Amino acid sequence: MTFDLNKAFPIDYEMANWFTSTHPDSIFRKSLIVTRPGKDHRLILAAGELTRRFLNGRLEKYIITGDEELQHLLVNEFCMPVEDPAVAECSLLRSFHSTAR
Repeated sequence: MTFDLNKAFPIDYEMANWFTSTHPDSIFRKSLIVTRPGKDHRLILAAGELTRRFLNGRLEKYIITGDEELQHLLVNEFCMPVEDPAVAECSLLRSFHSTAR
């Protein structure tokens, strides 16, 4: 598959999005992956690590050390509501166990 700048329609994404969000073998069902674009960088939380990827190519990586830090990042860096049950249920241990084979 290649990507180009041709106009895409919602139907072009619907089936792929459904598969990646629901199929039992999808990585998105087995691990915690969160991204958020910013003005000059993109935040990526995956595999117990927070990455800031800047437009100029610079990377900053931080290892997340525990569940409290993970939950703090979800609220303060990814703007998830503190009262969201998904925040309280997030666990590094569960995230790593579900990706291990």
